[in-house]
Amino acid sequence: MRKLMLLDNATLDGHLARRSDVNAAVLFSVVDQQFDWQAELLADYDTMLFGRVSFQKGALFYPTHPSALASRMNSMSKVVFSNSLESLDWAPSRLATAAPADELARLRGKQGGNICIKGSPTLARTFSRQGLIDEYVFIVHPVIAGSDGVPHFDDPADLPALKLLDVTELAAGAVALTYARA
Repeated sequence: MRKLMLLDNATLDGHLARRSDVNAAVLFSVVDQQFDWQAELLADYDTMLFGRVSFQKGALFYPTHPSALASRMNSMSKVVFSNSLESLDWAPSRLATAAPADELARLRGKQGGNICIKGSPTLARTFSRQGLIDEYVFIVHPVIAGSDGVPHFDDPADLPALKLLDVTELAAGAVALTYARA
C-alpha cells in the first residue's frame, strides 16, 4: 500500500510559523543541503497533497527554484484540496474531487509511489486525526516562535502516539526527526 508521509518544518517549540510573518518561510534558515536531503527523501514518492494556501505558496516558489527539491516537486502529481480554487497553475496538478479520506483511499488503491503532504497544516490535522498518516518527518530548526506561533497540532486528538524512527542532522543547526505511529 502507498505510504502517506507528512513533511514539514517546525520550530523548537512545535510551531510551523509565526502569525505575524507574511511569509512563513522567512522563519527558517533553509539551505541547499536541506533541499537536497528532502529531494532524496521524496525519491520513492510521486504524489503530493496540498491545501490551497500551501499549494499557492509552492506554485510561486518551486517552478523557478534551481534546487533538486524543486525539480522533484515540479515533476510530482499534486492533488489540491480547495473549495475556492478553480484553476491550478503548477502542473501536473488537479483539484481533489472527494473528501480527504476518500481521496486518499482512491490514491492508495492505484499503483504508484508513496504520497506526501508538505505543509498544509489543516489538511495534515485532518489526516492525522483519522489515523491516516504513516510517517511524520519534522525538520526542526533552532528557532522559537513563542506566543506568536502557529501550532502544527493544537488538539491532542490531532496527533497519535509516535515512535522515533530516525534522527538526521542537517545544516544550519536543523535536525530531521522521523516518526511512525506507535
